[in-house]
Amino acid sequence: MIGGGRLVFLSATAVVLMLSTSLCLAQTEAPAITAYIHNICVKHFHSIPITDSEVDDILARATAILAQAAQNNEACGNLTLRRRDSVTSFTSEFPERIRDELDFTQIKQDPCLKVVKRILWCGTLLQSGGALGCAPVSGTGFAVVRRYPGMPDDWNTNMEPITWLHELGHTLGLNHNDVDSLALMAAGIDVGNRVLNGPECRVFAGMTMPAAAPLAAQAAILPAEAGILLAQVEKRDRDEATRPSLQEFLRRPHSRFPQEEAARYADERLLAEQLLLDPQYRNFANNIAATLGVIGTPDTIPILEQFLKSEVHRPTEADITARSAATLAIGVIANRYGLPVDDFRVLREAQNTDFWLDRLEPTPSSANPPADQSEPVLDAADVESASEDLAVQAYRGYAISGAPEVLEDIKKDELENDSAAIPEPTKKRNALAIEEAIELHRMSKTLGASSVFK
Repeated sequence: MIGGGRLVFLSATAVVLMLSTSLCLAQTEAPAITAYIHNICVKHFHSIPITDSEVDDILARATAILAQAAQNNEACGNLTLRRRDSVTSFTSEFPERIRDELDFTQIKQDPCLKVVKRILWCGTLLQSGGALGCAPVSGTGFAVVRRYPGMPDDWNTNMEPITWLHELGHTLGLNHNDVDSLALMAAGIDVGNRVLNGPECRVFAGMTMPAAAPLAAQAAILPAEAGILLAQVEKRDRDEATRPSLQEFLRRPHSRFPQEEAARYADERLLAEQLLLDPQYRNFANNIAATLGVIGTPDTIPILEQFLKSEVHRPTEADITARSAATLAIGVIANRYGLPVDDFRVLREAQNTDFWLDRLEPTPSSANPPADQSEPVLDAADVESASEDLAVQAYRGYAISGAPEVLEDIKKDELENDSAAIPEPTKKRNALAIEEAIELHRMSKTLGASSVFK
C-alpha cells in the first residue's frame, strides 16, 4: 500500500503571501501610466524562517527588477511590490509542501503566496525532483521555496525576487514566455531572467488583461523552474563537438529537465553512475539520477537501487530531491526496456515510509552542521515528512514502469483502500494517489515514460 498517504511531487514549506492591488485590472488599455502597488502578505510554515525585513528586502529587489525593465517598457516604471501586514506562520492550516493536486488546492484557496519546504508536483511530475515555485495561471495563492537544493546561498538569495515576480505574473494571467530565454516569465529561470516585454509590463501594471489563451492554458498550473541562461550557452550546447562536460551539465539547475540534452551523454553512462555515488556530487545527485533515467540501461537500476538503499547521515533537502528523482528514473528505465517487476522491486519496497526512515538519519534540532556541509540539515520532523513524500514518489516511479504486473498491484491497492478502516482524509488521499498511478501507468504504457513529465 502507499507508504505516506499523499500524492504528487515535492513537499513545500509554506509562507503565505497575500496579494492585493491598489487598482483594479482594467479590461482595456489605460490612457496613461499610473502608479500601481501590489500589496503582498506572507505566511510561512513554522519551521521555515522568514522575517518582515527579509520579505521587505525581497520585495524591494523585485521592484528594482521592474524598474530596470522600465528602461525599455515604460509601463513597468511605476510599479511597486510592498508587504501587507506582518509575516505570519502556520502549522496545519496549509500543507508544508506541495506533493499533489490536493495540496495545491489548499494553497491556492488562500489569496497569498506560500513559501514551502519543497514542491514535488505542479500540474505534472518534475523529473529532477522539484521546482522553485508553483502558481495557477489567473487566480490567487501560490507557493515558492526559499532554497533550491544543491545551489549556493547567493544564488538562492538572488533567485527569490525573480521567483516571486514570476509566480505573481502567473496569478495575473501571464503564461510562460517561450520566445526570450532571458524573460522573467521563461519556463526555466535563473539569476539573469529579468526581461519583461511591453505586454507583460502592462499586465503587471493593471493596464490590460493578458491576451486570450486557450481554455486549457487559462486553467493551467505552472512551475517556476530553475533554468540556465540559454542565450549564453545554447550555441555551444547545440554544437556536439563543444558540448559542456558531463560534470558541468550535472552542476546546472534543471527543474524542467532537458531530456534531449541529457541524451547526448549516453556514451558517458558509466561515469554518471560513478558520480551518483561520489560524495563530492552529493548536492547534484538529483541531476545525475534524472540523467541516468534518460541514458540508463537495465544495468543502471542496481546502481540506483544501491543509492536508494544507502544510509544518509545528516540528510539535507538535496538528498531528498535526489532520491525523489532516482525513484522516477528507475521507473523510466523499466518502461523503456519493458523490464519485469522483479528487476525494480525496490520501488515497491520504497512505498513504505519505514524504508526511508530506516535510512535517513535525522539530525537533532540543536546540532550544528559540519564546516563542509553548506546545505541545512533535516531534523526528525523533516525526515518523517520527507519519508512520506519519497514513499509517494516511489509509487509514481512504480506506475511509470508500465509493467502489467504493476497495474495488478495498483488495482489491489485500490480494493484494500476501499475496505480499509482508516480515517476518511487518509482514504481520500490514498484514493487520489491510486487514481494518479493508474493514469501514469496508462500514459507511460501508451506514450512512453517521458510523456509524464510534459
